[in-house]
Amino acid sequence: MLNHNLVLKSDELFLVGSMNTDGSGEQANGLYVRDTRHLNYLNLLLNGTALRQLSARAISPSAAVLTSTNELTSTGHEQILPQSISVRQHFSLTAQLNLSITLANHAGRPLPLELTLECGADFRDLFEIRGFPRAARGDLLPPETSSESVLLSYHGLDELRAATEITFNRPAVIEIIDPIASTELTAPAVLLSGLDRVSPGIVSKQPVVRATFSTIIPVSEEWTIVASFAPRPANGVSISASAPLESRAAPRQAVNETPLGQASIHTDVPRFNQLLDRASVDLSMLQTSFPEGTLPAAGVPWYVAPFGRDSLIVALQTLHVAPRRAASTLRLLAALQGTKLDPDRDEEPGKILHEVRHGEMARTKEIPHTPYFGTVDATPLFVMLFAETTRWLDDANLFTELRPHVERAIRWIQEYGDKDGDGLVEYQTAGRRGDGVNHKGWKDSYDSLHHRDGRPATGNIALVEVQGYVYAAYAWLAGTAAYFGDHAWAEDLRGNATRVRALVERHFWMENHGFYAQALDDEKRQVQAITSNPGHLLYCGLPAPERAESLAIRFAAPDINSGWGIRTLSSE
Repeated sequence: MLNHNLVLKSDELFLVGSMNTDGSGEQANGLYVRDTRHLNYLNLLLNGTALRQLSARAISPSAAVLTSTNELTSTGHEQILPQSISVRQHFSLTAQLNLSITLANHAGRPLPLELTLECGADFRDLFEIRGFPRAARGDLLPPETSSESVLLSYHGLDELRAATEITFNRPAVIEIIDPIASTELTAPAVLLSGLDRVSPGIVSKQPVVRATFSTIIPVSEEWTIVASFAPRPANGVSISASAPLESRAAPRQAVNETPLGQASIHTDVPRFNQLLDRASVDLSMLQTSFPEGTLPAAGVPWYVAPFGRDSLIVALQTLHVAPRRAASTLRLLAALQGTKLDPDRDEEPGKILHEVRHGEMARTKEIPHTPYFGTVDATPLFVMLFAETTRWLDDANLFTELRPHVERAIRWIQEYGDKDGDGLVEYQTAGRRGDGVNHKGWKDSYDSLHHRDGRPATGNIALVEVQGYVYAAYAWLAGTAAYFGDHAWAEDLRGNATRVRALVERHFWMENHGFYAQALDDEKRQVQAITSNPGHLLYCGLPAPERAESLAIRFAAPDINSGWGIRTLSSE
């Protein structure tokens, strides 16, 4: 039943179909909340025979319909020919997964049928599934059953208990399949880049619960069962069923129907309106509740978590239509702003987080995401969003509320972000504990930064786009400070912006290419790869006019402009 490619989401709960992970290559299908898989095995049999799937389609971000039919099967001494029974499975997410299964009899006689639903939950951490092995994990507890319910549960290494409660609207015959015969969870065959020094994870097995329902369906009639799967997170905090900030409703049917707090844009081109509606619905789906507030999650399925960079960029790009999204993003990230020096998590005072997780591996400190601060760009992006949002909303109260956090962010840029005192913001390539990201810009893969001869750039790295963000943070905040009456602060910020612009023009410009370098390495040598990174300077308004024109012309060249968009790295 999870052998489809659909992904559904309702606030912090999401369902993944048949999909390989981005790290281990393991099948990651299942029901997830707070970085824990609460259901990983779901199988439907009709008279002991698998169904043939006909279609699978999402009808909203949180609902889908799967249509199937029977293969050749039998009941007693009589055969049931293929396609005699249609099976409609309706999946919907609220604070739980609701599954409605409707059988329709298309044969010319009443049909005695047995519908079997097999369920299992491994309660594995999302990071383990993606390829971060563990030396040990907690215990899967024996299922607790009645004729109308099943409780699957897990006792974690942190002594907390997670569970999934399954209930049925009809009595069933419940069996527990011998764990030896159930689905085996093997250790990942391939680890994530940079984690090959970690020994493979353990192998475990899980029990599977089988619920069988018996019925006789008259000719041309239907029969329905409903199963609900309610996750009980390990921290005991219930799952929210309400839409955070914005509705997750289907695309609007009229011009004036718009998600809460989001402006409506309508044109005289119907297909363009459909594009806008689809984008609006998808962004609303990503808006997610977390303990500290709400913001757009970075992506479904692997990044349903607060991400500094991703959430800030979404808020910036949609500020004109959803300013409340921007304000809530600022508040959540301010609540988790760095306060101390913690090398294990790359935390520094005033720094804005990279990522925070709530699963067992985070709670047991097996990963540093509590939060993890290994990013160089989230802090200036935070200042940029603050400057734009408070002025856009003309909100003096929001300006006053968040100003202390912005002042701390500015101090981080000047004190901790500038590693060597040259006026540029850098990051160190080597993670302190060895399990953080190597590169801390938006191109954060382990091999994303090389000189033209193939040598990796290491040490303190100054990315060109980060300097653009720092420039914009100063320049935009100067305008906002003046707007709210603090002209002395505005003047100081303008001076900082002017200094950053001069440093970028002096050290990053490559005259022979008419382009900016991707970065400066530890010895202040230009990384002269032709990449998309300098394009961010145009957004930030940093380049002098003649250099901005040169940059735009170079981006139009076929080695960068693929026809479908700008390449991240030149093809030459």
